[in-house]
Amino acid sequence: MKPLEPSARLSTMIVPLRLADLQNDRSETGRFLENVGLYQPGSTWGFVLVRTSGADAASNATWDIAMEKFHQLLRFGFAFERLHDGGSDIALEDMAMSKFRLVVLDDSVLQAADDDQIRARFADWVQQQGHDLDEISSQARACLVIDDAAMRVIAATPEPSVDRPGLTDSAYVRVLDGAWDYTSEEAREQCKGDNCFYDGWMRTTIAGLPRMWLEFDGQSMCEFCPFAEIEGQIPLYNGSNDGELLNPDTGLPCPRRYC
Repeated sequence: MKPLEPSARLSTMIVPLRLADLQNDRSETGRFLENVGLYQPGSTWGFVLVRTSGADAASNATWDIAMEKFHQLLRFGFAFERLHDGGSDIALEDMAMSKFRLVVLDDSVLQAADDDQIRARFADWVQQQGHDLDEISSQARACLVIDDAAMRVIAATPEPSVDRPGLTDSAYVRVLDGAWDYTSEEAREQCKGDNCFYDGWMRTTIAGLPRMWLEFDGQSMCEFCPFAEIEGQIPLYNGSNDGELLNPDTGLPCPRRYC
């Protein structure tokens, strides 16, 4: 289990921000910091990431590139509004990234692990921390998963650009609902809509992680995960209300009919 520090590109000094500073700032990043309470000393946010990719020398080298790109894309998500408006004050982005914690579970037994094995390992971690899967804790509700395919996609993602932000949308991580029990009829009924499917997982863009953190506050993942309309479709959470459904063969968005 390896906690990763947020980014090597932070300013050398993080200027503490007060609640009043954030209340006067209506940017997306400012609202995130205020809503999560990151102006409070000792406050953090973040996720548990399960690595299921290979661990040979080549994979480890790609993993290191992917992790650097992961943090770069996350920071770009915070910075996009400022860059688009031509601003220069990076204090909010610095604070958001300095408060970010990513706990990586990369046990050798997790290589090519299936969802049941991942959930079991994540549940063990949650219990070791003294958490409860039912408590209101975003970190305890779901884990991120990066397999070989996602690792390669993240590592190969172009440098983020404010002129072409869509170039980075292909970078994704899987999100596994830690509380989802597919054997429970009650759970399946709770999360089932008309002509819709929920299987306890989705993809998310890396820039969508802050919004997803807020979504987990007081609700379960099936309440905001895009529901598939045809079995096999890939639900993609991208920070918007509806998200997208992707064709598993082409990776392109599918037209929505019901959900």
